[in-house]
Amino acid sequence: MSSSPFGGYAVLMNLFILRLDFGPGFVGLVNGIGLLCWAVAAPLAGARANRFSYRRLKIFGLGSVFVGASLLPFGADLSGDYRAIWLVASYSVAAAGGGIFFVNFSPFIMGAVVPRLRSRAFALTSATFPTAGFAGSLVGGFLPGIFASLLGVGLDDPAAYRYPLHLAAFFVLPGLFLIAAAADIAPIRRAP
Repeated sequence: MSSSPFGGYAVLMNLFILRLDFGPGFVGLVNGIGLLCWAVAAPLAGARANRFSYRRLKIFGLGSVFVGASLLPFGADLSGDYRAIWLVASYSVAAAGGGIFFVNFSPFIMGAVVPRLRSRAFALTSATFPTAGFAGSLVGGFLPGIFASLLGVGLDDPAAYRYPLHLAAFFVLPGLFLIAAAADIAPIRRAP
């Protein structure tokens, strides 16, 4: 999860948007609206955990990340305002999904791991996130050059970034399948 959407995908998306002749202001707008959607989705998802379960909400959230991330590169086929709206909307879906996923991540780990190993589990997940993000960012930086040579285009062509974005989105699927195969965790109930 962290190597793809928060590592390679983030690098590739920003470069892709710039190659579509948008400026840095629009890149900031896309990222900012995405974070705002994350911030709105997270508390709403947290309030629904007792009704839908942590696992189901994690599946929904990660599925939304996959859908939004997969759809964003198709913005290259559009023009004008439609392109801008597509990029903002698709990234907003992905970012909201990230918020839904991560707000249910910690409670899921708490229910899945025995109490004596929780500190170790949280420490490992905290260390894995930036390490995998670093690796994903490095790979994301090399992919445009590889795809540009395969496609016979220059690094100024959006296609050099579009296809690696599709590839990065598909790296979310193994996590989605693993979570779907996991046992459900009972929501934490508060005493009256």
